[in-house]
Amino acid sequence: MNIGFIGVGKISSALVEGFCTSKLEGYSIHLSPRGEANSKRLAHTFEHVYRHSSNQEVVDQSDVIFLAVLPKDGESITQQLQFKEHQTVVNLTPFFPQENLEEAILPAQRGCRAIPLPSVMYHNCPIPVLNPSDELLELFSYIGQPLVVDTEHNMQVICAVTGLITPFYDMIGTVNAWVKSNGVTNEVADQYVADMYQSLAFSAQQSNPIDFVGLADHAATPGGINEQAGKEVRESESHEAYKAALDHILERLKPEA
Repeated sequence: MNIGFIGVGKISSALVEGFCTSKLEGYSIHLSPRGEANSKRLAHTFEHVYRHSSNQEVVDQSDVIFLAVLPKDGESITQQLQFKEHQTVVNLTPFFPQENLEEAILPAQRGCRAIPLPSVMYHNCPIPVLNPSDELLELFSYIGQPLVVDTEHNMQVICAVTGLITPFYDMIGTVNAWVKSNGVTNEVADQYVADMYQSLAFSAQQSNPIDFVGLADHAATPGGINEQAGKEVRESESHEAYKAALDHILERLKPEA
């Protein structure tokens, strides 16, 4: 399989590293000149990665093409390229409506939307995808857990949730700083806080069905410290800030009328 990337920023770089360190076989990866430092590093590091001098060269060499450019450039760049009927174009760019993508890539018959996270480089990442082919789902299975989403609106909702990555790390950082301020060494604090939140997320993943309210209630032993902290945080209404942020992001992601 020949895989191409138009734009080689953080997410594209993570995807390339994920594919190159996975069990995927019989592939080559073709990179556009956009993101010069990343594309040169990846082509130097991995045997089957090649850097090209133009976006069209990448398209000409690829069966599956990932579009990962700035939101304002997605449609204009795609319209400048000549695709083939058999190709699949995977849009990683927000603010590029599915209908516009499918029109811009003609005669290619398959336009998809996917939302990978940087953790694909570690092969541990949910990958929501709209309108995937079986081939694309299999490809994603090497680097994460593909999740088929049925409508563009639902993809926008999920995309909004990715806007909480920075607040998530901010929250963990606040906890970590508090632990250190009370005398715990940096090494122990960093490792414990990171591992604790990872293990809690893993426990949720293993639940069947996944029930976040139930998990919170289960941890809140009557009279215990989780019951106390849960009550204090809920009464402060700090959780409402997350819901408000999601509402605002979703409004931005809606296609213009």
